[in-house]
Parts: sequence; C-alpha cells; structure tokens
Amino acid sequence: MALLEVRNLDAGYGKGPDILKGISLEVEAGKSYCIIGPNGAGKSTLLKVISGLLHPRSGEVAFRDVPFDRPRPDQVLAEGICFVPQDQAVFAEMSVKENLTIGAYLERNRSVIKGRMERVFELFPILAERASLDAGKLSGGQQQMLALGRALMIDPEVMLLDEPSLGLAPQIADQIFSTIQELEEQGITIVMVEQNAVRGLELADWGVVLDLGIVRFEGPADTILEDPRIRELYLGKAVTTEEAT
Repeated sequence: MALLEVRNLDAGYGKGPDILKGISLEVEAGKSYCIIGPNGAGKSTLLKVISGLLHPRSGEVAFRDVPFDRPRPDQVLAEGICFVPQDQAVFAEMSVKENLTIGAYLERNRSVIKGRMERVFELFPILAERASLDAGKLSGGQQQMLALGRALMIDPEVMLLDEPSLGLAPQIADQIFSTIQELEEQGITIVMVEQNAVRGLELADWGVVLDLGIVRFEGPADTILEDPRIRELYLGKAVTTEEAT
C-alpha cells in the first residue's frame, strides 16, 4: 500500500480552467520523487493540493489509504506532511531560533523541541552560528536552509519541496541537495518539484513528468534521465537553462 496517493485529481484556481487534469500518483514510504515539467505544467499546484493549501475540484488525496476531506493545512501538517514553498518564506524580523521554534508549534514537550533543534543545527551548522540573528538578515541560501530546518521541527514523515534550489548559487544548491539526500537516508519521504530537472532526477528514486496538468511519463528516475525522447522534450531545456546561469 502506498503511503500517499493522489487519485484522479482535478484542480484549479477560482473560476479558471483546470490546472491539474485527472492526475494520479502513488508515493511509497522512504522514497524520493522528483516532479519535472515546463512552466505552467501544474507542478506547484499539485504540491499545494497535497498540503491542503488548495482543495481539488474532484478526486482526492489519501494518506495511509485514508482520504483527506478538504483539510486545512494545519491538519495535513499534523499528519506529518510538511510543505516547503519556493519563496524561502521565513519570519524576517524573528531570530533563526524563533523561526525554528515556531516550526514545532504542534509539539509541547520542550525537551523534544530542543532535540529537534539540535538535529537541525547538526544539518546546518551555519544556522547554529546565527541562531540569534534575525532571519531577514540571512542570505538566500541560508534562508532556504532555515525553511528546511523549520519543516524538520515537526519531525515530518513526508516533505513536499517546491523548487529547493531556485535562485541559489551552485555551491549552496549542492549543499541543499546533499541535505535532501541525507533526509531520505534517514527515512523521510521526499516529493520534490525541481527546476534543475537533471540534478533533481539524479537525486530521486522515481521521476514524474508533468505537462499541461497531465502525467506524461513516470518511472525510475535513472530511466527517465536516459530516455532520449524525454531528454529532448524536457531535459534538454533544463540543461540549457542551467548552463546559462
């Protein structure tokens, strides 16, 4: 049985057209998934539906085979599914430590919170060094580390990552990818949308190609990387974009 399932999902915004059209996806525990596709394909929309930020027009999301019934984001979070958006959203006027503490708002045991924060500081030593600094004074890469660290404060079972390397210098992006791989090795299930398609697929166990709201291809990530049709249609542009930055 899959840990997380998307079943025949249609979704869109307001009175606009469907962005997602009959999407189905099965996510196994402890695996990493990379969703790629052109701009406007519906990749971020899919993560928003799973996280409860957007309710589907039809179809459903199920966790441990139990469907979500139009849940609030905090209810999804309480199940152990956290969403890290692409805009490195941090509380700029609060310290690094305060941002992390807020991430554990569902936990009341102070010793547990302390242990989780120590784990974050082990993953990101720079955050430990700057624990008392206002988050708004961190670099973009450090803010992304803080966003990931804050998500870890709920001790998640599933992490939804929307463009984790977006706008980061290559060296910082390498560190973020290395951390994501380490999180998977620790047993966290990763579902990631990534603009650097080649790098994302190299990291992932399973790849999903989304285009115009439809799953066009899915399979083992290394198979997708080697498929000449997919490279021409989707990965070639990603490589060109990466080389141009």
